[in-house]
Amino acid sequence: MLNIGKLDIRGSLKKNTMAVNAYGQFVQESQTEEPIWLRKVIKKGYLGNDVDSLHNTKEAEFIIRFRTDIKLNDVISIPRFRSNASGDDREYSITDIEEIGRGEGLKIKTILNTSRNKS
Repeated sequence: MLNIGKLDIRGSLKKNTMAVNAYGQFVQESQTEEPIWLRKVIKKGYLGNDVDSLHNTKEAEFIIRFRTDIKLNDVISIPRFRSNASGDDREYSITDIEEIGRGEGLKIKTILNTSRNKS
């Protein structure tokens, strides 16, 4: 049973619409944002070096209410701070979607990729 009261983070779901350009490549045509309530479960991370840059990969799971319009090319965006006025959000790319129960909720597996140059 999904406890709706534990969905304590207000984020947004950025839905990407893809199109094909004149060269046959997929490009992002438009992006819409929808507010959602979610709960974050941090899984694991990886820190590594690669040619003068530092890569940090974090995996996280999000629990949200059940909906049928989420796709793997969508992005979950949550504010870095609770009162975020600067627009400094963390964006998580969706890698897997699992249904919880029979239409109660969704467990969404995501990954946050960040890289930083050492210079």
